[in-house]
Amino acid sequence: MEFLIELLFELLLQIFGDAILDGLMRSRSPVASTVGNSMAACLFALILAGISLVIFPGHLIEDKELRIAALIVLPIVNGILMAMIGRHLIRIGRKRSGYEHFFPAFAFSFVFGAIRFSAAR
Repeated sequence: MEFLIELLFELLLQIFGDAILDGLMRSRSPVASTVGNSMAACLFALILAGISLVIFPGHLIEDKELRIAALIVLPIVNGILMAMIGRHLIRIGRKRSGYEHFFPAFAFSFVFGAIRFSAAR
C-alpha cells in the first residue's frame, strides 16, 4: 500500500512538477540539472508526505522490520523504474523530463518514505 501511495505521488510530481519547474531547473549542465531536479523532488516529497500523514496518520506497514526494508528497497526500485521509463521515452522518440532519471525519483521516494517512517503513529 505504501508503495502505491509513493507511486501515485511520484506520478503527481511528474505531471505537475515538470510544468512548474521547467524554466527554473533546466540547465545546460547535466549535473546541475540532476541536482536541481533532485532538490525539487525532495521539496515535493516533503509537502506530499505531510499531506499523506494528514490523510493516513498511521503506518501503512505494521511490521517495523518490513518498514525499514521498504525504506531501503523502494527508493531504489522507484529510481530504476523511472530511469527505465526515461529510456523508453527516448527509444520511442519522445523527450523525457528531468524526473525520469534515477536520482530525482530515488530522492523523492527516499524523502517521502523517511518522513512517513519517522512521523507516522
